[in-house]
Amino acid sequence: MSIINDINKQVELTLDGSDLQGLQAALTGTTATNADLQNISQDDFVRTAVIMLVGIIIVLIVITCSVFSSLFIIASLVLVYLLFLESVKS
Repeated sequence: MSIINDINKQVELTLDGSDLQGLQAALTGTTATNADLQNISQDDFVRTAVIMLVGIIIVLIVITCSVFSSLFIIASLVLVYLLFLESVKS
């Protein structure tokens, strides 16, 4: 998908130095559509993860009656998740 980003940057740079400066250009096709879908999916994942973590923190605070222990539990879960992602990458 970096090819689409490179093409977009090149088109913007080319248009900025010409009489067409202000014109909006768009790429079409399967690759451009897939790049847009990937960006939307990434944004949705981050938003969903934040909402989920906040909800879990609230539930843990109610259950444990302690903010510190709830934050400690969430921090340890996030750390294990990130370590797992790193181990899968390599």
